[in-house]
Amino acid sequence: LPLSDPWKGLTLDIAAQFQYQASIVNFTGSYIPGGDCSLHVDIQRFDLASLQQLYEAVKHEPLKTPNVDVTIESADLTIASGKGFSATLNNINIAGHGSANAVLSFSSTGSIIHAELGTVQFGEVTINSAYIQLDLQPASSSKSSDAFIYGDIKFEALETDVAVHLYPSAPDVVPKRIEWTVYAELTSSDNTLSLSKLEPRLKGTAFDLALKDVVFIAASQDDPDVGTVITSAYKPKEGVQVFATFDEIPVFNSLAKSKVTGMVLNASWSRSAGFNLNVFLPVARNLVLGKGITTTPVELSLDMTPSPIDKAKLIPCLRVAAGLYIPVTHSPKPLLFEMILTAKETDATITAELKGNWVDPFGISDEVVIGPLLALQADLDYVTGLSGIVFEGGLSIGNTTANVTVSVNEDPMKELLSAEIDNLNFTDLVSFGEKLLHLKFSPPPNDFLEFQKLKWYICPAPLTINNVVYPSGFSFESDMTLFGKTANASVAASDTLLSIKGSVGDFVVGPLKVSGLDDPKKASFQVQVGKDIQHLLLDGAVTLYVETYALHLLVETQPSPKISFTTEFKLTELLTFEVDAKLIGVLNFKDLSKLDFIFDAYLQQHLLDYIHDELLNVLTKAKQAADEGIEAAKKKVAAEKTALDNRISKAQEDLKAIQEKWEAHQESVKKTNQLIIDGYNADIQSRRDSITRAEKAYDAAVQSAQTKLTNALHDQQVKIWAAENDLENVKRKVASDTDDANRKVAAAKAKMDHDFGSAEQNIEDAERKVENLQHQIDDINRQINSLEHGSWLKKIKIPGLKVEQEALELSMKVAQGVLDVARDVLKGADYLADKSAFDAAQKGLDLVKQGGTSLVSDAQKALDSVKQLTQAVVDRANEAVRAVESGSEKIAFDGANAALTAYQRIHNAVFEAANKAIADLVKDVEYLAFETATTALATAQHATKGLDAAEDLLTEVEKGSDAVLDLGKAIVNAGDKALNITSVHLSGSLGKSVGGAGFTADVNGVILKKPFGISLELNPSNVKTFLKDMCQKLAKEI
Repeated sequence: LPLSDPWKGLTLDIAAQFQYQASIVNFTGSYIPGGDCSLHVDIQRFDLASLQQLYEAVKHEPLKTPNVDVTIESADLTIASGKGFSATLNNINIAGHGSANAVLSFSSTGSIIHAELGTVQFGEVTINSAYIQLDLQPASSSKSSDAFIYGDIKFEALETDVAVHLYPSAPDVVPKRIEWTVYAELTSSDNTLSLSKLEPRLKGTAFDLALKDVVFIAASQDDPDVGTVITSAYKPKEGVQVFATFDEIPVFNSLAKSKVTGMVLNASWSRSAGFNLNVFLPVARNLVLGKGITTTPVELSLDMTPSPIDKAKLIPCLRVAAGLYIPVTHSPKPLLFEMILTAKETDATITAELKGNWVDPFGISDEVVIGPLLALQADLDYVTGLSGIVFEGGLSIGNTTANVTVSVNEDPMKELLSAEIDNLNFTDLVSFGEKLLHLKFSPPPNDFLEFQKLKWYICPAPLTINNVVYPSGFSFESDMTLFGKTANASVAASDTLLSIKGSVGDFVVGPLKVSGLDDPKKASFQVQVGKDIQHLLLDGAVTLYVETYALHLLVETQPSPKISFTTEFKLTELLTFEVDAKLIGVLNFKDLSKLDFIFDAYLQQHLLDYIHDELLNVLTKAKQAADEGIEAAKKKVAAEKTALDNRISKAQEDLKAIQEKWEAHQESVKKTNQLIIDGYNADIQSRRDSITRAEKAYDAAVQSAQTKLTNALHDQQVKIWAAENDLENVKRKVASDTDDANRKVAAAKAKMDHDFGSAEQNIEDAERKVENLQHQIDDINRQINSLEHGSWLKKIKIPGLKVEQEALELSMKVAQGVLDVARDVLKGADYLADKSAFDAAQKGLDLVKQGGTSLVSDAQKALDSVKQLTQAVVDRANEAVRAVESGSEKIAFDGANAALTAYQRIHNAVFEAANKAIADLVKDVEYLAFETATTALATAQHATKGLDAAEDLLTEVEKGSDAVLDLGKAIVNAGDKALNITSVHLSGSLGKSVGGAGFTADVNGVILKKPFGISLELNPSNVKTFLKDMCQKLAKEI
């Protein structure tokens, strides 16, 4: 080497191999002073730990370990002048995604591994032109080391760039796997996207929403980790979805009766089914649908539904899912249904189901259950409100299940549960009665009663609908089979009894046809079922012995089935006697026509007195015949009959005149007072209508105030949510801008490191070399000076030191030259440009931090202001609600109630007097006169029986029956105690009676102090014969 310029022409080549255990490192490189230099390192068995150690050696700071697996086969590292540091990693695999090679780079903000992947599949999402990037953060960073894949996708009609965050599954997931989140922004901050771009069928409809902040997210699990690059505040679920915000849905505004804004669209997607469009509200929202019906917080989705005009055509709609509260009386809380409301542009339909059972409907019994499913349907017009609200479910009635329908009213006391049942037997009805009344009944005969075409009702209070009155509690109307005959029946329940009332036509008891007392075609009946009673009572009319009589039939089912009846026969116009009829044989509930009954009766004392008196009268006429002759006696009897007939005729004429007067008086009183009653009722109804209108107005005012309060609360929550979202966006933007500024600083620093990374180190090395050589030269100079003042022997060493001194000074010149060259590098234009760029980036970072603090502060102030302003609006809405409770509508409502009370207080006496006047008609003299005239006529008719008997008896005597004349004389001569009738027992059978046979009358008594017992026939239609025959039989007794 020329000593004057030793660097000229110098070239240094390096080749070496380092091996330690399994690690092999090959070094190759070259160095030309003042020219190019490079060093290439080939590291076999390079791994992530090796990379972390390398970074720490270069940057003096450790790297954070990523949470995904990373494998590397080898690494190629190169340092070259003019190119800086570069590294290639071979056969790398990051989180299961492999590549033949990857680029490794270092910076002050960490290390990045970049590898091309080509096409990658995540679920139903295909990513093209994909590459993976592992961002390794230094220990001082607040971020974690994350793996991302970047690329582009084609999705429906959209193309966009995407980022995929890779991360490990949760610790409890077995086997372990890599989870992923795919993310893309489909709109910028100022742009919107029409929903019809995702769902073309919505184009041109009220549901083609303008979407903002649209992002595409696909995730391998619910609530995925979105990493540091994905900044969206949306809450994705497993699968593919598009999120967006939009202002409002007009149809939902109609449902909510206010403008609802700040909504979020979550459009989940699958390749087979397309989009499922769900809508999230910023805050929970309930709906008030009217008639006391409300919902739980709603869930919204956009869907297609058949057109009401053309079922084959689908039109868009809004689906509203929520719980539906239906208020019912006698229940501590309303029924809760699961509802789906389908809202179209002008109206909506509601379907809902009650899961489980409705126990104790309308408070009738806690053992009565409707369920397990109740289905509800209703229509909703956005202007007129709800209509056609009914819900249906199964009601168990013994072994029979009925499908019941409930009509809903704003007043729960006016709700009605109804059912139609084709067939029901009496056993099932009794089983239901046990639950209803909490009593245990004896089981009835299976074939006793059968019901058909039932109309079943349960209502909490008496109710009138379309002039039909429904009693409180449980009741039903139906056709019924009663002893093989078709009947009409209605059923109701009291606290202790089930009561069935109805009427039956073509009814027979044995050979006897039974008609009705009021309706000639139908007899009435009542069935009563209780703890200690289970029987049927039938009231009808039968014709026997020419007359029509009332019949009272009793059928008992417990303890054993039996049937009997009673009827009251007429002895005279004033006297009747009751006969019991008991079954002969076995009761057949299917047919009573083959039955027969025995009659049994004892005549009461007043009837015995009548027979006694009439017999004395007849026998008195017989004595007169004996004394005066038959003809004379007959003439007297005829004269008495004529006088009695005239009396009857006169009584009939009097009765007719008095009846006409009574009826005219009755009509006049009823007409006059009914006008008062009708007027009073009309006025009361008018005032009640006023109360209803005032109540509705008050309720509407309360509802309006409550709605405004609800809207104010909703608006408050929406605005606070938006302000909080703005604050979070500002924080994210500041963080993003800060990261961007940090990246610019890192890039500027990296460029300086790349361009001049070794310059400062070279200067430091050259300065240390110069300083070291200077120390050596100074040390030799001190030695020479010391030797020059020493002995000659010591001076011999000076020439050698001089040679060494010259060599050191030469090296010093070389080292100073190297130092000057290194210093000149930092004075060049390229270095100054890099330094200026770095300083500018650092200044930008400082400005971003300063401005970011200000932006965050302003956003926080805006949030605080929104909270304050919206709270003031809510406070005013609360004050308005309280004001309504004492406002004009409440005053009008209270006034209407007071007006009704005052009217009733003033006019109630007049109303009660009018009712009393009608009720007291039976106390008026006109009615009393009518009753007196009726009694007079009956008395006259009653007296004919004895005269008829006397007349017949005299005819018999005229034919030669002298014994009767003798009896007459004896009885009259003996006085009142000559004859005493102690008992008359009647017997017979229904079959014989219908055939015309009379009762067998067994008469016992004492005549002329002699006991007697005789048997003869009593036909109620021919009492005169009974009296005549009795006279003749008594004559034979003496």
